[in-house]
Amino acid sequence: MLNSILGKDLAGYVKAHKSLLVCSLVLTAFSALFLVIPVYLIQPFIDEGMRTGTDPVTWKIPWVSLQFEGGFSWKRTELVLLDQVSSERLLFVLGAIAFLSMLIKSVIGYFSELASAAFSNRAVRSVRTDLFAKFLSLPLEFYHKQKTGELVSRSTADLTVMQERISHILIGLVQHSLTAAVFLAFLLLSNYKLTLLVSLRFH
Repeated sequence: MLNSILGKDLAGYVKAHKSLLVCSLVLTAFSALFLVIPVYLIQPFIDEGMRTGTDPVTWKIPWVSLQFEGGFSWKRTELVLLDQVSSERLLFVLGAIAFLSMLIKSVIGYFSELASAAFSNRAVRSVRTDLFAKFLSLPLEFYHKQKTGELVSRSTADLTVMQERISHILIGLVQHSLTAAVFLAFLLLSNYKLTLLVSLRFH
């Protein structure tokens, strides 16, 4: 897969630091999962938390019940997280969950960026080392025909762009696709009929 995304030559340098790459991708995946939590909390915040009066409220979330007796089957249900509590307490709980989810997402995203920078820097360092060895092996005739500024640009500016692209392409591929998949799963779980209807409408 890396060969088709980055090219065979460049993918070889990235594969040499596979552990850092996997660590960065896993952290990015977890960061994308935490992104959907604050979005989901908007509905109970408005429907239940903003109620007027002193009547107790209940917070339920969509859930899937799996059954394995007599074959595999599933059923869409609701899971009660808070039952018969005041709206003030619900707002406090929702706010605390949103804050913690964004805090965890930020921490995970920070370490994901560190791992991403580490493997891209090491991959480009290997490219620079091989490029320098290639320059040393070339005959003097080559340097007489080539412009010095062009060679310097190839060994500095082009490699800097390559370093940015390596991390952005691989991390973005996981982050954006997984975020879209998580939001789609959330929409299908909340109201699959409306989700399918809107999807068919736009297609």
